[in-house]
Amino acid sequence: MPELLLEGISKKYGRVEAVKNVDLTVENGKIVSILGPSGCGKTTTLRIIAGLAMPDSGRILLGGKDITYLPPEKRNMGMVFQNYAVWPHMNVFENVAFPLRSKKMSKEEIDRRVKEALEMVRMYELRERYPHQLSGGQQQRVALARALAVYPEVVLLDEPLSNLDARLREEMRIEIRELQRKLKFTAVYVTHDQLEAFTISDKIAVMNAGRIVQVAEPKELYFNPSNEFVANFLGKLNIIEGDVEEILGDSIIIVRTPAGRIKAKIGHRLSGNLKGKVLIGIRPSSFRVLSKEIVSSENNVISGVVVSSIFLGEMYEYRVEINGGKILTVTSSEELKEGDVIYLEFSPEKVQVLKQGT
Repeated sequence: MPELLLEGISKKYGRVEAVKNVDLTVENGKIVSILGPSGCGKTTTLRIIAGLAMPDSGRILLGGKDITYLPPEKRNMGMVFQNYAVWPHMNVFENVAFPLRSKKMSKEEIDRRVKEALEMVRMYELRERYPHQLSGGQQQRVALARALAVYPEVVLLDEPLSNLDARLREEMRIEIRELQRKLKFTAVYVTHDQLEAFTISDKIAVMNAGRIVQVAEPKELYFNPSNEFVANFLGKLNIIEGDVEEILGDSIIIVRTPAGRIKAKIGHRLSGNLKGKVLIGIRPSSFRVLSKEIVSSENNVISGVVVSSIFLGEMYEYRVEINGGKILTVTSSEELKEGDVIYLEFSPEKVQVLKQGT
């Protein structure tokens, strides 16, 4: 399947800039998720890719061919919608067969493709049932089978699991990922759910206010966000303000904060570009809780007082007040009591140095 390329895509609705100069590459056989809050422009971007909306500027290339102004039916893309969009008066078989009939395929070819697609999503045995006889997860499998039956060059998925309950969402995202790996189709997946994006994606494009602010593999995105917005959007993060006090070589800086001096390892993205005030971010799971202070030449150690706790099953989530009145969120398997004085150890590699804002 060919590579999908967006170059400088912009779209306005009246005075509102829904999409602003978006560049995005979706490699052959990969899933790229567009992740962001409601109203950030991710669904508009997907609709532009599908041909359901026309951009004001920019172009879309598929396998090197400009498809910017091709109508949807000539793009050979399959789309899976949030609300399933299965026809209630058709059974499962007919729902999947409908787009194939519109292409004037032979009965034999239609039967073969429908059977193949329904078997992929484990729905062939239910081919004679109607949508009202199916669960939400089963209806979404039908929608996915319909998208795959046309042998699309790209599959587009617009928040396809948001109407399912938590357990079904977990099952379906694993199924979609396994099916994509088996068939190696190229896909763009729109979601506001960070865990879903991490599970599904080869790469994630984080979008905010109409712009793509960072594109990276899930692990890189989580541990090396480009700015404060990306870091905060991808799970809980403790933000501490400080001043750069010392730079040690090309990769280590010392930041002076109300909690003490904190050592941080910086990547090449920020190398040579740090001075004055900065923000540092530390994930709740990055701390090791100690009952007594230690002196470490390699790791950071700061003290705090447990303010409150929440039992999460295998873990506890604590709110810990450090010097300067700052409250940190800390997760640990250690059982602590309110009022306990603790020490938090964390390595420089776990400290994220961030740009402020978006």
